[in-house]
Amino acid sequence: MNENKNPHDDLSQNLKNLYEADEKDKQEVYAKMKNKQRKQYKKPAIAAACALLIATLPFTSFGGGIVNTVKQVVSPSGRIVVNEDEPAVAIPFPEELKGKVFDKEGNEITDLEVLKKAEHVYSKDGREIVGSNYDEATRTGEVTFEYADEAKSTGDKAPVEEIAKKLSFNPLVFSDKYKYVESEIFADPGTLSDYVAFTYEKDGKTIYIDERVSTPENAYETGGEGKIYEVNVDGVKVIIQGRDADFERDGLLVSISAEGADKDDLIAMVKDLHLLK
Repeated sequence: MNENKNPHDDLSQNLKNLYEADEKDKQEVYAKMKNKQRKQYKKPAIAAACALLIATLPFTSFGGGIVNTVKQVVSPSGRIVVNEDEPAVAIPFPEELKGKVFDKEGNEITDLEVLKKAEHVYSKDGREIVGSNYDEATRTGEVTFEYADEAKSTGDKAPVEEIAKKLSFNPLVFSDKYKYVESEIFADPGTLSDYVAFTYEKDGKTIYIDERVSTPENAYETGGEGKIYEVNVDGVKVIIQGRDADFERDGLLVSISAEGADKDDLIAMVKDLHLLK
C-alpha cells in the first residue's frame, strides 16, 4: 500500500465511480460482481440530473466537503444499507459548469440546489445532457458533454423470458401496466449471471430495477440527501429515499430507481412486482 497516497484522490475517485452515467455505472457493477467486492461508499449531497454532470469533475470542484450521515437504515439481512446524509459544508456550484447547463425552458442553471432537483438538464442549444467528460490529463477545466440524441443503447431488447434463461435466479418483473424496454446482465461467457438490470417505462418516465442474488458478497451501501422512509409492503421491509426503493425479497437484493416517482408510486411498484412465471 502506498502510504503517501493523497486521501483526496480516493474521495475524488469515489465521486466519479458513484456518479458515472448509466452505462458506465452498469460496467462498474459488473466489475464489482465479478470480483466479489462489497459496494460501499458515502454519497455526496448531490443527486438527480446533477449526477450526470459531476461524474468526471475533480474533487476540488466541490470545495472539499462531503457529508455527515444523520440516519442509517439496514435491511433485515444487513446486506442493504441506506444512509440519510446532510452536507458537511456548503457545496458551491462547480466552476466548470457555469454558463453550460440549462433547464428545459432555456434558463441557465447557476444554483446547485436547482440542479439537484432537475430531472433533465440541457445545453445552451437545447440538447439534453446525459453525461459529461472532464480533461483528466491536462486539468484544464474543460468539460465536454454527452447528449441524448447521440446515445446508443447497449441493452438487450430480447423478451424477459429469454433474459431469464441467462440468469442464475428467477427474476422479479412488472405486470403489463409497465412497458418493458430492455435488460442487461453481467457474467463471464458461458456462465449464468447473479445480476440483472431491467429498464421499464410508464407514462413516459423511465424506471430501472437492479436485482442481484442475496449473498454477503453482493451486499451494498447507498444513500444521499432526502428523508428515509421505512415501509412494510406485504410483509417486506422497503427503504424509500427520494425516487429510490431498496428491499430484500425472494432471495434477492432489489433496487428500484424511478424517474419522477414519489413514495406512493414506489410502493405501487413494489406491490406490482412478481416472480416471472
